[in-house]
Amino acid sequence: MPSSNTCAVVIARPGLAQALRERFALDGSVVIFDDSNIDRALDVITERAPTVVAFDREVVSMRRGAALIDRLKTSPRLAASSLRVLSHDGADMPVLLKRPAMTSADVGIATASQPLELVDSRRARRVLIREGLEVFVNGDSTSLVNLSLFGAQVLSSVALLPNRLVRVALREEWASRFSAAIAWSVFERPRTGAEPVYRAGLEFRDADPCMMQEYCVQYRANA
Repeated sequence: MPSSNTCAVVIARPGLAQALRERFALDGSVVIFDDSNIDRALDVITERAPTVVAFDREVVSMRRGAALIDRLKTSPRLAASSLRVLSHDGADMPVLLKRPAMTSADVGIATASQPLELVDSRRARRVLIREGLEVFVNGDSTSLVNLSLFGAQVLSSVALLPNRLVRVALREEWASRFSAAIAWSVFERPRTGAEPVYRAGLEFRDADPCMMQEYCVQYRANA
């Protein structure tokens, strides 16, 4: 692979990544990664500072994809790189696959995509919840930080470890209970002498979106 700057980097779901590899000659002008190789993609992007970094929209909504985007946005080395999301047709296929052969890969990808800032990277907006509101994770009390139809962020004095399934209760009644996966967690030790906590992100599995919407409206900060 050439050592000079790459014209474009694309990160997509595995099936689409393979189709895109077949679409472009692998001459180094386009480097394509599937979403299982995000760490490698970051290395290449940081090293080569490509003109365009394009994401399949499903990757943008993933936790790892969102974390990568946050890192790229704050990197001074990538200030000139354009972050974009591939446009899709009615059959949910990247428009890029239907474009005729292009001599300039970065221009072709840019014209078959949208600026990242114009695309909602979350399936639902997170709502900041007013302070002091408790929810229960596996029966243990936690503080609710924010909430959406499909996930939440909580603070817990009990260890919450990634990739574990938990039961969540927003209220004491049984109807409010549902399962969730711990998508990520960070152990925080406050400087003020307060007790350390785990800050964790939950991805809901079978929560009722209507109930989540009602809860967001009722308990959002500054309501």
